[in-house]
Amino acid sequence: ALSQRDETKYPSKETETAMLNKPLPRKKAFRWAEITSEKVRVVVYEIESVKEHKDLWWTPEEMHAIRSELIDVVKFFRKRRPNYITSVEIVAKHQAEESVLEDHMKKLTEDSFARGLESHVVKYLSDHRKSTIQAVLEEQKECRLCNDNKETTMHCLREQSVAYSQMSTRFAACMAKCDEIDSLKASMSRWRAAPTSASPGFFDA
Repeated sequence: ALSQRDETKYPSKETETAMLNKPLPRKKAFRWAEITSEKVRVVVYEIESVKEHKDLWWTPEEMHAIRSELIDVVKFFRKRRPNYITSVEIVAKHQAEESVLEDHMKKLTEDSFARGLESHVVKYLSDHRKSTIQAVLEEQKECRLCNDNKETTMHCLREQSVAYSQMSTRFAACMAKCDEIDSLKASMSRWRAAPTSASPGFFDA
């Protein structure tokens, strides 16, 4: 629950400071395969790190403020927006008729304030994510008990991951269409009204 701090998702200010104060790599190496005279060779390119330029990154205080605001958004939608949650679930399950799906996708397009936070707002999505992780871990355990080799283990884990990620893939494709429509609407209008969810007193209720 968001009421309990999860250091992996919402690290404390002390943790954020420690992360930002880690030694920064001076250069980053990238490898490319290039073909010259029908011969393949690996070429290594190095670029300077930009992490040392502190003005390019958010400060720990800014990150804390951003995370706090997002937590407020999630709590608000969980408590006050049951219709939003219903629309997300219908689109994610992808079992309704096409006209019903399109109607709910339209509703999500018209209310994109919580975009990117769906898995935190909607329990169905977070439960599915946990089930995916659990299924892969169980498969890994089974492979170890059977003394499967590396190739067999990788194949089994991939099959489990693919089987569980089909819903996530469909949902991501639907939300991409919503984003495209929202982007087109924004490009056609010079002045865009603020989302209905962000009206005055949004978090006061």
